[in-house]
Amino acid sequence: MVKVSFIAKLIFLFFLGLALPSFGFGGETHFRMEFSKREVFLGEQVTCNFVVYSPDNVVEVEVAKFPEFRGYWKENLVLRQGPIPTTPGMPGELNEAIVGTYVLTPMLGSQEPLIEPMKVVIRNPSSRLIEGSTPPEFTYSDGTPPTIKPLPPLPASEDPKWFTGAVGRFSFYPGDNAATFQKGDPAQFRITLTGQGNFQDINSLPLILPGTMEELGKRSFQQGSTQVNAKSFEYTVQIHGIETFYLQPAPFIYFDPDTKQYVKIYTPQIGFQFVKTEAPTAAEEEAPARLSPLESSWSAYRPLSHSAPFLLLQVLVGFVIAGFTSLRFARLHAIARSLRPEVIRKQKLAAATQLLRAGHLEPFLKEADSLARECLGARIGGAPAGLPKSELIKHASGSLDPLYLDAARGIFSAYERLAFRPDHLPVEDAETLLKSLEKLVG
Repeated sequence: MVKVSFIAKLIFLFFLGLALPSFGFGGETHFRMEFSKREVFLGEQVTCNFVVYSPDNVVEVEVAKFPEFRGYWKENLVLRQGPIPTTPGMPGELNEAIVGTYVLTPMLGSQEPLIEPMKVVIRNPSSRLIEGSTPPEFTYSDGTPPTIKPLPPLPASEDPKWFTGAVGRFSFYPGDNAATFQKGDPAQFRITLTGQGNFQDINSLPLILPGTMEELGKRSFQQGSTQVNAKSFEYTVQIHGIETFYLQPAPFIYFDPDTKQYVKIYTPQIGFQFVKTEAPTAAEEEAPARLSPLESSWSAYRPLSHSAPFLLLQVLVGFVIAGFTSLRFARLHAIARSLRPEVIRKQKLAAATQLLRAGHLEPFLKEADSLARECLGARIGGAPAGLPKSELIKHASGSLDPLYLDAARGIFSAYERLAFRPDHLPVEDAETLLKSLEKLVG
């Protein structure tokens, strides 16, 4: 029993430690700048993370000022704002949320690299106060940048001209190994360097050019991501000669920060193949040029826009378009007019008149009762649905003509006598009720 109770207490304490950060018992929220390495060489890549540590499960982050990296090449991999879920830490530790991730490379020749912190506003979304009640509290990222060490000296056995400042791990793409040229024309070839490192600082390759090759120009372009990158160097040359030859491999030295040693590789061997162009034969040089037959007559050009038939056709097309547009507008106007409330009431009046002429007295009175109620509501600016007729008459008494109200009362009374009284009192003068209804609608 004692052993079981001890294990149960351990399990309880473990889960209590997991729950502490989410309930705010693990400490205060803070913002840090963290690096993947504490020491780096010039030109060596290092990852910089901006991390929020908080007891909350979700934090809301708004970036007020982005970090500045002076003396570094930078590439932004992650940048997040707004509500960010946190990752639970170890028991007793705060939760983590990464706001931004950068890959930094100290520039060669930079004397004093500097990192200015990121400025953010951190809130808890579940306890946000009313906007404007308190000013936002800005938080700066704290943390110490890594120590930047200079590159060790090049071994005495190596020629410094083969080292151009490359730091990382590199290799040459083996596909760039053939080129063609013609006599008197510029030729081009390309060498591609691949790998991971400070490609931004590598602006040229050491080459061994033969005496028959003259460099006219070069350009470079980079592609890829931080993990797998490539930089191509494209050269334009003038070759004085017609012999096929090879561009001999040249040493390329780079510094590997993992092994802390210099590594020598070689550029690919590129073969230049002379392509002979066929000279034109004597018959081809003496052959006359084939021209189109000569015109025997000519006439003055008249633009189509100046032609009378064309102008007449444009006028006819304009009339047709205007006619169709007018018909469409007339149709839309008729539809809009038919939907107006006063037009609909006149249509209901016509339907009620037909019922009376056909001898259908009770349907006529029902339609007249509904139409009279609608007319009164429209005259007083609208009446609530389900308002009794007596209340409707009372609302209208102060603003409408008494004769108008008497016409409505007569229709209401006649419909009630015929439809709701047990004895079904007959209507004495239906024509008078029709004229009262016309007065209400008109």
